[in-house]
Amino acid sequence: MAEASRQFEALLVRQILTEAQKPLTGKAGQGSSVDGIYQDMITAQFADKISHSGALGIAEVLQKQLSGQVKHQPEGQKAEI
Repeated sequence: MAEASRQFEALLVRQILTEAQKPLTGKAGQGSSVDGIYQDMITAQFADKISHSGALGIAEVLQKQLSGQVKHQPEGQKAEI
């Protein structure tokens, strides 16, 4: 559950970084698709490093929230999402 929470945090951070970069790199008709691929790779690495650092704390809060829901499920019942 900890790794899933961290990966979810990385996904959120990646989306935030991508949106934040649009005004800087989003000029229509400029740049190549290779530039876009490299920019996506850099953004993914930044997001992964940020989530591994634990600086934001989203993964920790999500993990606590999910583990609280899992613990309170009665025996024999599946968790509903």
